[in-house]
Amino acid sequence: MPKNVPFLGVFGAVRDASGRLLAVVEVLLPADRHEPEHAYPISRGTTTTCPSSS
Repeated sequence: MPKNVPFLGVFGAVRDASGRLLAVVEVLLPADRHEPEHAYPISRGTTTTCPSSS
């Protein structure tokens, strides 16, 4: 990434239905090229996404 460009750190974890951790990932993205989107589980097997307000 070029100097003086802010970055966005993203951490994600995947769990099975019992809560056991299956995978973890962390990435750094140039914040001037990406817009965050948040996902919130509503119930088992269903997820909703909400664009960020920034």
